Formats: sequence, structure tokens, C-alpha cells
Amino acid sequence: MPAPRHCPALIDVEQQEVVKSAECFGCMTCVSRCPAPGALDMTVKLGRSVQPLRPVHYVLLLAGLFYLVIGIGVLTDNWHSKIPYETYQRLVPKVSQFTHP
Repeated sequence: MPAPRHCPALIDVEQQEVVKSAECFGCMTCVSRCPAPGALDMTVKLGRSVQPLRPVHYVLLLAGLFYLVIGIGVLTDNWHSKIPYETYQRLVPKVSQFTHP
């Protein structure tokens, strides 16, 4: 059996109808290189209809979820860093604009 050609995680996406693998990290390389239109689209099920998810929307969804989790952690005072505040302020000079004295 030949190695998968278009997957950095070496998942054989060319032989699967639906990819549900823990090794898949959603890079969408398989989607960008697939010659069959719509064959490897990421989809979202909305009620009874299934809609394709554009790569840019996928990236925005992941980034939004990432910052939402961090925001909830900060707002509920559950987000703690082991980096001293002085080091953080040196690395990110404008941090003092967004923090309370």
C-alpha cells in the first residue's frame, strides 16, 4: 500500500469517505490538493442541511474559539501565567495600556 501523498499526518485520506482521526489536526492540505471538487470539504450540519465550511471560516472559527477560552479564563480570574509581569511587560511593551495599575 503506497504512503498517503497529501497528508502531513500520513492519514490515507484518498481511501476514506469521512476522515475522523485523532491524528488529523485540520491543516486542510488534503482539501487544497484534492482533484475532485467537494470531495474533501469540511462541512457543518445546520439542522437537516449540510453546508461546506470554507478554509478561511475554519481558521476564523479556531482563532475565535482560542481567544474566547482565554478571555473567559481572564475574566473569571482563572488564567494565570508563570511569567513574571516584568518579563511580560518587557516582551510586550504595550501591555501596560491594557492592564490596570
